[in-house]
Amino acid sequence: GRPLENWCRTIELDFNPSDEYHEYGFDILPTRVVFHIDGEIKTTFKVEEGARRMVAPTQIFLNAWTGAETWGGGPPATTSVMSVDWVKYWQMQ
Repeated sequence: GRPLENWCRTIELDFNPSDEYHEYGFDILPTRVVFHIDGEIKTTFKVEEGARRMVAPTQIFLNAWTGAETWGGGPPATTSVMSVDWVKYWQMQ
């Protein structure tokens, strides 16, 4: 299989995501997955030729990752809140 680093990236943000709402999105296409924030493309994962393509069914999960240095680092020391204003899904034809 493909190494995990091909599907994991850290994106440096030029804003504090907790200051206000932002629109986070991703487009799952047959040959790539495109991630964008506030309408600006931040990164694209391309499916290599001959590799398994992205196909339905797809699931959406909304998670609040806690922990100081690592994702899923355990429960936070203080109360943690994740606010979601809206979620929208479009079926690609």
